Amino acid sequence: PEKYLSVQYSISENLVRRLLAAYGEQAEQIMAHRPAPMQTIRPNRMKTSPEAFEKYLTSRDVRWEHATVRDAYNCSASGDLTRLDGYVHGYYSLMGESSMLAAYAVGAKPGMNILDACAAPGGKSALIAESMMGTGRVYAWDVHEHRVELIRAARRRLQLDNLRPAVRDARKP
Repeated sequence: PEKYLSVQYSISENLVRRLLAAYGEQAEQIMAHRPAPMQTIRPNRMKTSPEAFEKYLTSRDVRWEHATVRDAYNCSASGDLTRLDGYVHGYYSLMGESSMLAAYAVGAKPGMNILDACAAPGGKSALIAESMMGTGRVYAWDVHEHRVELIRAARRRLQLDNLRPAVRDARKP
């Protein structure tokens, strides 16, 4: 039974044994549980208000709820949220709450100059640039050209003129 449950639920046999020992007959229910897939997104506050963004999500049949982090929404929708017109036009970005917290921890204020020295793919840099309401500069560096191109793509999609991607190595003065 341990081998069967391991294959059935894609769980290591060691974990199956531990769950069976701890929970007995309930163990299989625990192994079978799969939460609904959620994607966390955040609106571009330079382009939309929370009210308008929530109305937009609802109009596109996206089920949403407020996440723990401010301006974050946990969404469930059939399909890829990056295919919606709002994503394409820069009204929102997909971003994990932990990454949002890291960007907020910088304490960006309008007019500041900020360096993100390991910036690709650019989500935190973009959130910092948006927090500055298009003022100041966010220098978004990475050592790999193909990864800096991801930052450039985010800059174009979100229309962030204050985001400055570059291939640079912060270890070298």
